[in-house]
Amino acid sequence: MAENMYKKYTEGKTREWDVVASRLPVSTDPVPAGTLIKHVVSGEIGVTLTASGNSTRSAGIPGVTGGTVPNPGVGNKSNGAVVATDGTWLFEVAGVDDGDTTLPSGATGRGTPSGTAVYQHNTSGDLTLTSTSATKVGVIDDGVIVDGVAPVLIGV
Repeated sequence: MAENMYKKYTEGKTREWDVVASRLPVSTDPVPAGTLIKHVVSGEIGVTLTASGNSTRSAGIPGVTGGTVPNPGVGNKSNGAVVATDGTWLFEVAGVDDGDTTLPSGATGRGTPSGTAVYQHNTSGDLTLTSTSATKVGVIDDGVIVDGVAPVLIGV
């Protein structure tokens, strides 16, 4: 399950998408839970709640070195995962100011204000506040930005 959820998504808006073809940068590697993706056909923004069906993780068996075990969401296709299309998620965003996103202008400890647009670079997949060569994925939500990790509200 995605560990970067900040504010809950709407369960009725979740869907299974082809997440392997949808993420940036484009790769056929497994997609972990908590990954920001853009639907390959509709362009809708989502976050994977579970890992894609082809995902594995370390076996983690005490006293055993190496080995992996499957860790996809139950019933996911190899290229698919369940995706939330709303909610607030914690992501590293280039260019944000650390601090409280709801403090008034000029206040000590103010971070990048809530409502500021967040974009995903069209090639690298990095999140930024700059719209050049990028797609809007959401806005900064109310909360506190720490070490460049910001609450990003998607589906707006």
